[in-house]
Amino acid sequence: MKYNTPKEYKHTSIMHEIKSDKFVPEIKLLFTDYADRSNKLVQKIARHDFWQMEFILEGNVLVCFDKSKITLSEKQILIIPPGIKHHFVYNGPRKTWSFKFNLYPELPEDLQILPLPRKNDNAQNLYNVLFQLLAEYKQIPTSLYDTFEYLLGGIIVMNYAKNEDKEKIPEWASAAKEFITVNIENDINLEDLAEHLNYTRIHLSRLCKMHLNMKLKDFFDQEKVSIITKKLLYSHKNITEIAQETGFKDVYSFSRFYKRVIGLTPSAQRRS
Repeated sequence: MKYNTPKEYKHTSIMHEIKSDKFVPEIKLLFTDYADRSNKLVQKIARHDFWQMEFILEGNVLVCFDKSKITLSEKQILIIPPGIKHHFVYNGPRKTWSFKFNLYPELPEDLQILPLPRKNDNAQNLYNVLFQLLAEYKQIPTSLYDTFEYLLGGIIVMNYAKNEDKEKIPEWASAAKEFITVNIENDINLEDLAEHLNYTRIHLSRLCKMHLNMKLKDFFDQEKVSIITKKLLYSHKNITEIAQETGFKDVYSFSRFYKRVIGLTPSAQRRS
């Protein structure tokens, strides 16, 4: 079987761009909106309890806050944390994407508004991937919600999280997580994972026990369950479709696996 690699996988998680020593928070998209307009418009002042991220594909946008103003131009991003008063002023043609979302766990209060990219920003590759994706759509397909949630989470953690928040995971573990994410639909097993990492299964098991204090099988199953759980909670697909997308031959084997690892059936998890 030919497995996907980041170069072959069009909507890769680009986990290598997100520092492995930082925890990527879970994001729940609430609203996405694409605008292609040329009229002049001054929006009403807004302040809300969710996050907002604006992507400027073309044109210029003026954003006003209590004591400051920011002009955004093409290929710029603005992050507005919860609780900050703001309004947008549009003076000409523009193409923009707006994302509104909740973030778990919540970050401390009094966070700064961030226009991106900043000077010498080392996250430019991540921003380029997002702008490339956004240029393809006027409506985000539900099948890509997980992808966008992860990428937006990457932007948040790169700019707000501290390095010491999470113990650094080994490079092999980061590569293993990416391989499982990219190939989950292929019904991969532990031998496939070890072969991809150029280890024997025995050696990989030792590494897992030494660095993560867990069995390789448990690590593998928990990563699969993490991917499945996001699909159950945040996508609109039914359980049969999710089972097929995550490498299971039928719903019965899918449900049995999920309940064995997490203690709940997929249906119960979705209801919760």
